Amino acid sequence: MYTIKDVAKKAGVSIATVSRVLNKKDRVKEETRQKVLSVINELNYVTNFSAKALRRNCTDVIGVIVPEISNSFYGEIIKGIENKANEYDLRLIVCNGEGNLDKERGFAKFLYDQSIAGMIFIIPCMPDSELVEMKNNQKPIVLFGRNMQKYNIPSITVDNKLGAYKAVSHLCAYGYKKVAFISGEEAEHLYDRKERFEGYIEALRDCGHEVKPEYLVTAPAETINTVFAQLMAVTNPPDAVFCAYDELALGVIKTAQQMGINIPGDIGLVGFDDLRICQYTSPTLTTVKQPTYIIGSLCCEKLVYSIRQPQEGQNVNLLIPPDLIIRQSCGC
Repeated sequence: MYTIKDVAKKAGVSIATVSRVLNKKDRVKEETRQKVLSVINELNYVTNFSAKALRRNCTDVIGVIVPEISNSFYGEIIKGIENKANEYDLRLIVCNGEGNLDKERGFAKFLYDQSIAGMIFIIPCMPDSELVEMKNNQKPIVLFGRNMQKYNIPSITVDNKLGAYKAVSHLCAYGYKKVAFISGEEAEHLYDRKERFEGYIEALRDCGHEVKPEYLVTAPAETINTVFAQLMAVTNPPDAVFCAYDELALGVIKTAQQMGINIPGDIGLVGFDDLRICQYTSPTLTTVKQPTYIIGSLCCEKLVYSIRQPQEGQNVNLLIPPDLIIRQSCGC
């Protein structure tokens, strides 16, 4: 395997010049740059990131921990992170935490043991105290899905309460009066579910409608068929359903078809997230859009800033307003 010293010798330049070319510095004549690049290509030289890490005490690698790598919602965020990371010549390691605290801890330890430059947590299980400890140990981190401003940790959140409020207000404006809410499974770290519930409650009350306990359902996605059937079997069933996330709403569409219930003819439906599949379902799904690709890009931007300007702050939480995407399922 060739070294940077071999490249410099064959190109007839200093090691420092080769380093400036590799790091895309401006202080290199174009003729010299092309000569060095030609030698790099000829020798098939690959940067030794391990040696580089030892010199700088970190690598040009960032880590990302997501709850479910197979979910297209997180896939779009990862895509946004990766494309932005490429602009900064950073490489990406993605870890599938599966919503498991022990896995997240293990991945975080492993990644920082490899001297990565920083880490992005997507809706982490990890408690605030452990995240604060990382930050205090000079380990740059950025979070999506939890406001960490009070800890001076950069974070990005979507205004979930506003998104839910928009969804339910829209249903009420078009004549729906009995709107049910199906949330996902309860978990302390899932702040988005709680915020969406608050938006649902506030919208109903502002529209002058009663909040009925029998319309409030907690359900993991895998039980949605049973839960929806039970919801439609109550004495006075709802005329619309707002789901805390699209995966639940997609389950409602499938179960309703099996039960012979027409959406939106018999019942209106709105989801939250705007997964790519929502525009292809039958009916297409009205939903609250989270700009996932942009979220990923912004997370990476924040992390790069934290890595390169660790003393300059900018650790405020960025709150992103969501949009309501109106399609067929609400019947509006």
